Amino acid sequence: MTLRSYRGWTFNNNSIKVVGGKNTTYYHYCPYEDFILISKTFIDLAKKLDGVATVEIMDALENKELSSGSKFNKEGDEYKVSITLYVLMDNNFISKRGTKKNPHSNMGRNPFKLVLEEEPKKILSWVKNLPKSKGEKYDD
Repeated sequence: MTLRSYRGWTFNNNSIKVVGGKNTTYYHYCPYEDFILISKTFIDLAKKLDGVATVEIMDALENKELSSGSKFNKEGDEYKVSITLYVLMDNNFISKRGTKKNPHSNMGRNPFKLVLEEEPKKILSWVKNLPKSKGEKYDD
């Protein structure tokens, strides 16, 4: 999975709303409860591993129940993982690192791992308090 490039986000009506696109603006939404699930899943993996690949996050989420009552599906729900990781990176809670195979890679087809930049408790506290802060603003 390649992380999508977004250019801003906000907390909107119990969802994370991101804006993307260079020539044509588009919006993606991730329900707040799904954002919490994906954040916790990433943090649990990051505590055990020295860097987490997006495929490992997707595998750990496979068949877990989402807020809609449906099961997480890699093909249909990968954008929610991208949204969650984008927001966590935008707030400097996590970062991308190249692998030993290619230590300078960070985008596209080149492998990369995601690592924690803050203590898990601090990240989870921020995630749980996000509705109170209303998130960040972006310009349309």
